[in-house]
Amino acid sequence: MCECAVIGVEPGGMSELELRDALLAHGRLRGRLDASEAALVAELAKRSAPRAEALLRKDLKLSRRDARAKVATAEGLEELRSTAAALEAGEITGDHARLLAKGAATHDLDEGKLLEAARSEPADVFAKTVRRAQNAA
Repeated sequence: MCECAVIGVEPGGMSELELRDALLAHGRLRGRLDASEAALVAELAKRSAPRAEALLRKDLKLSRRDARAKVATAEGLEELRSTAAALEAGEITGDHARLLAKGAATHDLDEGKLLEAARSEPADVFAKTVRRAQNAA
């Protein structure tokens, strides 16, 4: 199912398999949107990180904490190109990308190994995987 085709569909008439496919398409679309947003935020942050945070707060109505997290994730994804690509492909969620970027900001982590885990683990389990990798680094 094309990601664009899931917007505005009436789920009441869908089979369980169609619902599953639509949810998977939503996840891929969300990943593409998160990756695109991160690229925009990263570019704005290169010009002025405080302005990037202010724009996210004022125009997107994000909390201070969420705005800072988006900027930090976007900046981290500039370095973590494989993670950014996996997010754009819908292979991982924005939560996975945020966790990996946050961990890599303070520790020398094996991006490839963690990406492998991110592709198969729910975000809450992956958070523990990242913490274990940080403790081992």
